[in-house]
Amino acid sequence: MSLKMVIFDWDGTLMDSTPRIVDAMFSAAEDAKVQMPTEKQVHDVIGLGLKEACDILFPHENEKARQEALDRYRYHYVHGSNVETPMFEGAVDLLHQLKDNGLSLTVATGKSEAGLKRVFDDTGLGVHFVDYMCADMSESKPSPAMVYRLLENANLSAQEAIVVGDSVHDIKMARNANVTAIGVNYGTQSEETLIENGALSCISAPLELMGLIEHLL
Repeated sequence: MSLKMVIFDWDGTLMDSTPRIVDAMFSAAEDAKVQMPTEKQVHDVIGLGLKEACDILFPHENEKARQEALDRYRYHYVHGSNVETPMFEGAVDLLHQLKDNGLSLTVATGKSEAGLKRVFDDTGLGVHFVDYMCADMSESKPSPAMVYRLLENANLSAQEAIVVGDSVHDIKMARNANVTAIGVNYGTQSEETLIENGALSCISAPLELMGLIEHLL
């Protein structure tokens, strides 16, 4: 394998945004007067597009109620929550090291394009990435569509890329695209769950990825 591209999930993989997502979803459910999901239920939909996530979280609500929950979630995540969303320790250093090793960095995320651009602007990290695919630009994970588009844009084969993510949706997306998946066990789901769903290996901190990649270059 000659690795040329790393496809990162964002939330729970590079950015520690899971607590803010949970907080915003709880507030959204309260505002929309729909059944309050559990923290685990919210964790389990992180990585999906927001519409798909709300459909799963609120299956017994009508479309109007789910749409209200979705709209209120957007408000609370951007404006209403005071929960911080730092980058995971070592994540920024990892991006620098990967670029120094000549790898192209991309993002496949359940965020909207506007949401990803906002965090790029807030963090200044957009300069590290050559391409991205968001939930409103493609079919939601675990469809392989995001990965296919990123590979096509870079004129690369599936064997020249890896996907790095913290959810089963990331791992299944990679598997469906025949791309190697690396799980991170510090995000939303456990190492056992990620391995069971097809991750080649798991890391416990961002910089551990470099050790794995050295064997793939």
